[in-house]
Amino acid sequence: MRGRLHILISIDVSLERESLFERLKRYIEVCERILEDPNVNYETKLKAATVLAQLASRAGKLLTEIQLDDIERRLEELEEEVKDRA
Repeated sequence: MRGRLHILISIDVSLERESLFERLKRYIEVCERILEDPNVNYETKLKAATVLAQLASRAGKLLTEIQLDDIERRLEELEEEVKDRA
């Protein structure tokens, strides 16, 4: 059975983190190519699937950090609004 894994990530990324997402995307594509290649043996595909799972786990942690940065930015804006009204 052959399937295709698609990981869709749509977020607003700051410039300093943009390269991290480009690298992540490139690594996922490499894993997908290995997994889809009929000439690659089972053991190698299993290793690629393991790396892909690790990438997905790390991506989840990175997204959490980005979400926290966004919340922090909004809180700082609120603090400035409060300060300006005082």
